[in-house]
Amino acid sequence: NATFFVVMVFLILIFFAVLVLVGLIARAAILEASRRVENKQSYKFWELVLWGWQKMPRLLWLEMILVIVNIVLVVIAFFVWGISGWQNVVIQIIFVVGLLYNLFVTLFRHYAHCYAIFENKTAWQSIMAGIDLLKNNFWVLVVTKLINFGLMVMIAICTVIVGIIILLPIFLMGVILMMGLGQVGVVITMILGVVTGVVFVVVLRGAISTYFVNFLNQVYWRIK
Repeated sequence: NATFFVVMVFLILIFFAVLVLVGLIARAAILEASRRVENKQSYKFWELVLWGWQKMPRLLWLEMILVIVNIVLVVIAFFVWGISGWQNVVIQIIFVVGLLYNLFVTLFRHYAHCYAIFENKTAWQSIMAGIDLLKNNFWVLVVTKLINFGLMVMIAICTVIVGIIILLPIFLMGVILMMGLGQVGVVITMILGVVTGVVFVVVLRGAISTYFVNFLNQVYWRIK
């Protein structure tokens, strides 16, 4: 019924909101850990978590400012959707503007985060500092982003291969269990596969995120 649908939508929104906040806390903590490693300073896990929690509102404001343009473009697209004659033209223009804007933001977003965490700047100051850094080092940051993208593609391919290697024995075991235990064997295999997959994704996600943050931080420290 309608009430159930509204409740489910609300819970899904809450879930994604929590994911976003946890992601920002983790990002701030990883940035701070990278800085301390670079300066040969010691750190503790929960100390970094607390640091991430304290800096999370600043990164949240920063991301909210950056997403305003996208929200405006979506609202404009919604209102012009029913206008005959100009509909396709306006939608195409909005798509191109949104694409260019998000490419532009992608080039300096990480460095804005660095200014917010390392230099203790406000959200708006961090964005403007990131834009200035991009203007003064445009081609360096473009090449850096291309290298970053290439590494992500290579890692994605390797991840798929490693995932297949890890899950293939579980699949074969599932076939054997299904022949011997029937549906119980299938359930056991599914549980084992899901647990293995979640652990694999979480560990790999953390390792990849840490690597790319450190990679971009090195660029930031060298051109700032």
